[in-house]
Amino acid sequence: MKFRRTVLLVCFLLTGAALIAGLIKRSKTADIPAVSDSEMDEFTINFIFDRSEQQTVPALEDLESKATEILLIEPFARKMSQNLDMYSAARVRKVIKSGSALQEGETIWIYEPCLFYQRPAGQEFAGALQEPGWISCPYYSLPMCQQTEYLVFLIRPEYPLEYRQSEEAKRTFLYAFPCASAFSPEHREVFLIPSQEENSAAERELEELLSRPDSAAYESRIRALQEQIIQEHAAQRMTWKQVKEYGFAADSQEAKDRLTVLAEEIFGKYQ
Repeated sequence: MKFRRTVLLVCFLLTGAALIAGLIKRSKTADIPAVSDSEMDEFTINFIFDRSEQQTVPALEDLESKATEILLIEPFARKMSQNLDMYSAARVRKVIKSGSALQEGETIWIYEPCLFYQRPAGQEFAGALQEPGWISCPYYSLPMCQQTEYLVFLIRPEYPLEYRQSEEAKRTFLYAFPCASAFSPEHREVFLIPSQEENSAAERELEELLSRPDSAAYESRIRALQEQIIQEHAAQRMTWKQVKEYGFAADSQEAKDRLTVLAEEIFGKYQ
């Protein structure tokens, strides 16, 4: 009997200690700070074009039928989610269609189809470009600019039936089509990025030297080539400040034409 009481007491103490430790850790966890457009100006933009089905530019009819929310919004803040997703807050300026009974003036949150990383101050990576962060755009859409109105076509995320949604989760949305769901009259151009499929001469030479069985004998040349490649990439880097006046980025004339036609149809119908 005494042994049982001792075991129960130890279990109680361990459970209480774990609970207190969890509460302390939670209280010390800082909220992810918001990141403004000006703070992102020098972030490097990385474009990823992989010809996936998600990059197929939809027709206007597809957008209208898939979207549960068609809204005029104004983004005012963004932060990074735990998965590095761009998580943007926006005010609803006008409701055209809403399956969630949204009202003008409400705040919603949108997971944009971009990833971004803000480098902590003073943190450096060997061989990396010295930029304050990067933005990765795996589809044709660029991030929305803040304090700019956008017409957006949105859907609700799918949650498990047992998931208890917070008030913020109830007003969180995704793009109906990752490659084209946010359109701004102020940023309606399409920025054409030439496809770069071949490696540079320095990259080809480095690859050849690294594959040699006696590559250790070429250590100084390998280091020189690596530095040259870093400088080549630095010269080619594009920043958020350079591209944020465009609505989309395409890597082929065909994609550019499709996006241009879609934007013209949308502005013609909804303006």
